[in-house]
Amino acid sequence: MSEGRWLRRNPIADAEPGILLLPRGDHVISLLGHTRLLDTATGRLVAEWPEVGLPVKATCFGGSHVPSPVAALHPDGTRLAIAQTESIALITLP
Repeated sequence: MSEGRWLRRNPIADAEPGILLLPRGDHVISLLGHTRLLDTATGRLVAEWPEVGLPVKATCFGGSHVPSPVAALHPDGTRLAIAQTESIALITLP
C-alpha cells in the first residue's frame, strides 16, 4: 500500500474471497461464509473448512444486524481460532 500499486492481482477461481481477509505470509484467510485459505501468488484455493460457518457480511463497516466474524491467528501462523455461536473452532492450518 505504501507504494500505491498492486504487488499481485490474481483471479480466485474456486472461491469468492470477500472483503474480510486475514493475512498469513504468502496466504490470506478469507472469512466469508466459511473459512478458506488462499494463495496470494496464484489465487489458488489452498484449503477450506465449510464446517466452520461464518456470517456473510457484504461490507467491512456498518450493518450491525450481521456481526463481523471474530478470529485470531496464532503468532506462529499454524492455528486459527474462530468464534462460533456457542464455542470456538480451532483450525490447524497447512
